[in-house]
Amino acid sequence: MRNLFKQVFNVERDEDFGSFAPATAKQLEEFSLGGDGPNHNYPQWDMSGAPTSPWNEAIVDILTDRLITELEKIKPPPFPKKTRMYWEVVIREKFCRIKREWAQAQPHIMDMGQIEHADEIEERRIKYTNRRLKRTRVRERRVRVRLGSLPNEGRLITPKEI
Repeated sequence: MRNLFKQVFNVERDEDFGSFAPATAKQLEEFSLGGDGPNHNYPQWDMSGAPTSPWNEAIVDILTDRLITELEKIKPPPFPKKTRMYWEVVIREKFCRIKREWAQAQPHIMDMGQIEHADEIEERRIKYTNRRLKRTRVRERRVRVRLGSLPNEGRLITPKEI
């Protein structure tokens, strides 16, 4: 999946979608009237629409076709064959993560009605990432403690040992 998005959108991580140019209102309007859909070589997501909007569904179809084609070329297959519906769900979930990162990278209006500068946006994104990573570490530690997989030979620590 990562390689597909790297190949199609030329990005390494979800955070790199912050500067991504979404589909324009004109493109979306023309598509809704029966015009051309997304560009197959460089599809642009509709960041204002839902993952199941007609435009985004067209992109999901494009990406799913490309992914399945690429996976069929790999011999032997890296994992058991998955259904088309499975890959569509995975791509939609990836879109939701991308959309969240894109929204984080957009300038917000400050208290005094001013628009954020680039350095303020970057600072806000770093704080957001740090909070997200901290929540992840806390959650992982709770799971590891509950399962007894901390570096104490797999046994739970009793209150006396603390």
